[in-house]
Amino acid sequence: MSSSFQPSDDPVLAGIPAPDAPPRRRHRRAAVAAVIAVIVLLVSAVGYGAAGAYVYSSTLRVDAHCGGRFADHDPAHWDTQGISAEFTVNLDPTPYLMTDFKDVTFPSRDAKGYALHAWWIPAASATAPAVILVHGQSSCRRDPVLLLPAGMLHRNGFSVLLVDLRDNGDSQVEDGYYANGTEESLDVLGAWD
Repeated sequence: MSSSFQPSDDPVLAGIPAPDAPPRRRHRRAAVAAVIAVIVLLVSAVGYGAAGAYVYSSTLRVDAHCGGRFADHDPAHWDTQGISAEFTVNLDPTPYLMTDFKDVTFPSRDAKGYALHAWWIPAASATAPAVILVHGQSSCRRDPVLLLPAGMLHRNGFSVLLVDLRDNGDSQVEDGYYANGTEESLDVLGAWD
């Protein structure tokens, strides 16, 4: 008769729990858990970076030439398309049309000197003050939202310069992204010069 000894057969050993696993197995489990944690962190970091790149690209991408909107607009010919209806209910843009304008080009103030396009609309008086008007993100000088205040200023005796910032309108495309003013401010300084 063969009998194998079991710890539960011994009254002294019966209360002592058996070890969970040999030390090698415990180290292997810890190594696998560490590798899984590193993989999860790497996937999370790559996902976060990809999501950030997508948000950056989709919100700051600029479509030159006003995205094809207002292609036929200039200071002498424009309408109120694009201006909120609450402001244009009784608005006749005719008094704000500016027939005496010139296309001008000048460099931005930064070292690359991007070619910027603008319209110069001189006032009747050569000593009149001048105002530089700049469009918003993803817009251009052809936008009625900019042409209307330009017409109002001109009608009241101001000379007006309507500027297309880099990557917008007819100006030189740098990278196709809006830089939140960090680069565009150099374009306005170029207009000032």
